[in-house]
Amino acid sequence: MFFVVFLNTYAGVRDVNPIYIHATRIMGGNEYHVLRHVMIPSAASWVITGLKVSVPYALVGTVIGEFMSSNRGIGFIIAQATGLFDTTSVFAGLVILGVVGAVINVGLRHAESWLLRWKAQD
Repeated sequence: MFFVVFLNTYAGVRDVNPIYIHATRIMGGNEYHVLRHVMIPSAASWVITGLKVSVPYALVGTVIGEFMSSNRGIGFIIAQATGLFDTTSVFAGLVILGVVGAVINVGLRHAESWLLRWKAQD
């Protein structure tokens, strides 16, 4: 998950148009101004995309970790219910995981709309 976000951030920083960097420097901006007003806003969409891609992997990794070696959590409840042939508890755990994933996705969407309010919406 780290590498997905890191590589997207790296790609976002490399994708900054050099014209904006030069224009900021011509107007008297130093490295801090270039970073704050050009690099971070330009790379923010890439970072949010990396987070959107890595959140499902993080949820799956967490649940699998709970399957294997935990004594609490949703993954443990699903694994225990599977062993007891309790389908309602298995589906309840899956629904909870789906709701958690949807809530995180909505939160990322709201963060994206707030952080990228300067960008034209499609």
